[in-house]
Amino acid sequence: MTAPSRDATVVSVLGTLAEGVIGSFGSTGLITVEAAGIEIDWWVGADDGWCIPSSGAVHTVRPGIAPAAEGRVRVPGGEVVVRAYAVAGEHAPLVVIDVENASAAAVVLAWVVRAAPGYRIGRVAIEGSTLFVDERARVALPRAPLRWAVDARAVGVHDAVVGGDAASGRFDPAVAARRAGRRGDLEVAVLFPVAHRTRTRIAASTAVGDRVVVARLPTIADVERGWTAALERGMRVELPDEVLEAATDAARATVLVAAATGTKRDRVAVAVAGEWGLAAQPPRARAGARTTVRDRAADPWPNLRATAAAS
Repeated sequence: MTAPSRDATVVSVLGTLAEGVIGSFGSTGLITVEAAGIEIDWWVGADDGWCIPSSGAVHTVRPGIAPAAEGRVRVPGGEVVVRAYAVAGEHAPLVVIDVENASAAAVVLAWVVRAAPGYRIGRVAIEGSTLFVDERARVALPRAPLRWAVDARAVGVHDAVVGGDAASGRFDPAVAARRAGRRGDLEVAVLFPVAHRTRTRIAASTAVGDRVVVARLPTIADVERGWTAALERGMRVELPDEVLEAATDAARATVLVAAATGTKRDRVAVAVAGEWGLAAQPPRARAGARTTVRDRAADPWPNLRATAAAS
């Protein structure tokens, strides 16, 4: 049995055992694909207007033991659920973002792509159902978007999307080139209608030569089963409390992903490990030094119990 973490400030790393951490899902629902140097935001247009999850209108949880995350926003007649996780690809891992419209009415979903900290986006293009970002990243879409918006990041695409001024028809890279300006930092949005009680998804990676069919990628349930099997092959943890055991397994999965990055410690994984009291290299106590409250905080069990109690 697995139980989600109900911590409102949850941040989940996204990665695979083979590749380590390749991205993260923040407490505001923002997905960062660090390996590709991009951020992906998602805005939901419903009957009562637009919901921007990153403005604080989202509830995030870790849905199971896999390094994955789930964000939920309320819309009339239900909610929209976004789940992000990582899977292996032919040449590079992918971050898959799956959206479920669990409401009684259709919504419009805007995927908003911008540069991650330390990067810029100078060129964007859409060929068929693939969004290309410079020479470093690609985002596989369910199909070619019927509506889109692009502008310099300093201006942003918010007004065009929310105001109903997104362009229609085939994406025009010339518009992107003009909007990039001299510094070349773009923000782009692609819009898709999502019927009630249906799903859609995208996948981001660094492998610009791969062709990805998003409908054929593994689901989050597939990923969860894979991580369950991976944990069972190693050290077994059996606890009398099922919720605590699930929280422990989730922590083990996070540490395994962090360890897969090799000697370079991923900053997101280190931050999460620190929050959970699972730092891989706790400072050594000096010989004869007294144990303090701060030293005892390195014990992971109180942190895991707190996570479980909030579930």
